[in-house]
Formats: sequence, structure tokens, C-alpha cells
Amino acid sequence: KLMEKHPWQLTYLLDDDADPPGLEPELGCLGELIEWFGTLKNRYLIIHTKTWNTEWMRDLKHNGNTILVWSVSGPNQSRLIEPDTGTTDQRIEAARIAQEAGYQIRYKFKPIIPVKGWREDAAYTAKRIFERTNPDVISLCTFMWTHFKDLPGKLPLDLLDPEFMAAAEAAQEEM
Repeated sequence: KLMEKHPWQLTYLLDDDADPPGLEPELGCLGELIEWFGTLKNRYLIIHTKTWNTEWMRDLKHNGNTILVWSVSGPNQSRLIEPDTGTTDQRIEAARIAQEAGYQIRYKFKPIIPVKGWREDAAYTAKRIFERTNPDVISLCTFMWTHFKDLPGKLPLDLLDPEFMAAAEAAQEEM
């Protein structure tokens, strides 16, 4: 009914706040949704994820109608701030498997957090992305919507680049 009421809408984002692929194949519902979108003409399912788990998706009949978008970060951020998700290299490998199975893949550096050594980390991640995959889009999204005084409850400040911490502190009244 939603598609009938909005024929102009071509893409549908699946849950940007959770990570449904991490629950599969045990949950057993995402594959059905991917295959259902595979039966549609000119309608696309977008799944945003940090998963390392795409092997189960290889044989689904997606017909190119599912787009997978990985949040990526550098290895330090991945290991130190996002320890319960796929590492940088695991996410890129999962994207490679998905791309090999015919899925359109994308990356989003999200959230960009200026951890110490962030420049080297970002360069490493970009290099690995292009060594292993061929994404059609790479986008950027910074860590945002957090007041400076709230940072200690959200991030381990000792891991952050002091230059960026000083800039954030100096600009806190403007934000």
C-alpha cells in the first residue's frame, strides 16, 4: 500500500539505527525481504550495516534490487570505539562477498571520529576499500549532534586527537 500511495519513491531504507544483517540467517526474515524486493521493478531496498556477516546472502534472488551500505571507520576507531562490530577489514571483506554475489555496494565513513592517527587510519581504509571492492558511492558523516560537555559520556576522550578536542572546546558556544 505504501508503494501504491507513493509511486515516485524508488528506494526504501531498512532501519538506519539497528543492524538487521547481524541477526541473520538465524532470524530468517531479511532474506525474504531481499528476495521480495528482487521481484519488484524499479524499487530498491537499502540496508545500512556494519556487518561482517554476508556469506548467507550469496544465493538470494535479489536481482540487483538490494543496495548494501557499510559504515566504515579506520582500524583504531573500529577496534577501540566499536569493539562489538565487524572490524574495518571484516566489513570490507563482507562487502567484497556481497559485491561478488551481485549486490550493489557502498560505503559511508560514519561516524567520523578524530581518533589519534585518524589520517593514517582513513588512508588505510580507503586503500583497502579500493583494493578489495568497487563501490559506486562513498560518503562521509561526522560524529555530530553532541554538545562538547556531553562528550565524556559518549567517547573515550583519551583516544581523540588533541587538536580536534581543542577546536571543539573553543567552538562549543557556537554549536
